[in-house]
Amino acid sequence: FYRATLGGAEALRLEAVTGSLAAGKSGDFVVVDPRRLLAFAPQPTDAMGPEELLAALLYLGQQQAVEATFVQGRCVYRAG
Repeated sequence: FYRATLGGAEALRLEAVTGSLAAGKSGDFVVVDPRRLLAFAPQPTDAMGPEELLAALLYLGQQQAVEATFVQGRCVYRAG
């Protein structure tokens, strides 16, 4: 996860402007509600540890779990 975010920004010497969710940095990101994975997960998400939850998001994630999408800090999609 680090390599895909801050590590990648550091490799490009862009860590001052992107690569994390720190205030003032530019970035695109998706907000996911892990409770919406319940239909796809082998166990309830509240019983999962961080590693299992991340794996469920990566391998079982469905568009129904997306709460919002942000591009350069602006919300471009919100569920509901």
